[in-house]
Amino acid sequence: MSIPKAFIDLLSSSLVGTLNFPPTKIFEEGWMLRILLEAHHKGRSCFPIPYYDDSTWYSEGIISSPFSLKPYAESGTRSDGIIGHIKIRVDTKAGIRLEKNARQFVVLEAKMKSGLSSNVDNAGFYDQASRYLACICKTIELSNCAFSDIDSIGFYVIAPEDQINQNIFSKYLNPNNILNTVEKRVNQYMMEDCYSSLVRWYNNNFKPFMNYMKCEGRIGCIKWEEAVDKIEDVSEKKSIREFLYKCYEHM
Repeated sequence: MSIPKAFIDLLSSSLVGTLNFPPTKIFEEGWMLRILLEAHHKGRSCFPIPYYDDSTWYSEGIISSPFSLKPYAESGTRSDGIIGHIKIRVDTKAGIRLEKNARQFVVLEAKMKSGLSSNVDNAGFYDQASRYLACICKTIELSNCAFSDIDSIGFYVIAPEDQINQNIFSKYLNPNNILNTVEKRVNQYMMEDCYSSLVRWYNNNFKPFMNYMKCEGRIGCIKWEEAVDKIEDVSEKKSIREFLYKCYEHM
């Protein structure tokens, strides 16, 4: 199909301040991340993540949760961005699985002015970073892959430089905090029939996974500004930086 001219005109008018809808529909972290994901995919190397010409990226993909059982069930986590050897699960619109012999699986959470959320509906203590790491582990498990066989694996929060410099994410990204929080989530099920299987998952899958993830900077932060600065083409860098500043203005 061809793109309607009206759609292109609306996008163009938004850049000069003529808007007929809220600017946050365009100038927000999701679109900023997609722009950089596409640039990275075309070899611009915006992120401290290896570039594989046979990998892909996906925005708003859902990674599976180990805590899908009642009475404390949660849905999978909708990821702002994923880079890797991935496919959409059969019979889903956005469910993510890894390809056989996947060599890359990197998940990104994008922030502009907010921090990481600190809870889910059925667990007021279960923060966003811990939930992400548990879901990354479970998605690898369900894909019949071994995390130690994935060359490029990670979870990163991409956020403004000033937020990262204030260390507002560091508590949540601490591996010990993640381990303790996921263990507490498991213990919610102590009186349920599934508790023993969740304990086995935590001890046999999640703890070894986190021991692997805490090495070599596999969990951390990326600054929007640094990602944009890595683009070598001057005009492309300028236009993407202007988009970033528009996002800062409206968020």
